[in-house]
Amino acid sequence: MNPQKEIEILKYKVELLSKMVNQNEYPFFAFLFDYDVTETEHMAIMDILYVFNHRLKDTTDENSKAFFTKRKKLFSQKNMNYQ
Repeated sequence: MNPQKEIEILKYKVELLSKMVNQNEYPFFAFLFDYDVTETEHMAIMDILYVFNHRLKDTTDENSKAFFTKRKKLFSQKNMNYQ
């Protein structure tokens, strides 16, 4: 199959998936479908939301260090830069 045809099929599949996601119930996933977000950007957004959630709750979470250590390890396994 030629690359142009593969791209066309992938775009169609993304369009179908975006129609299946209820935008009222899952606005975050609707956002991800509407914009060209890479896996790295998605993971960074999730990390930011995680930190904001803890700041809003004004609590300290003992799992936070483990969370970010796991993230750094995951990024290093995928040869991505995480700071």
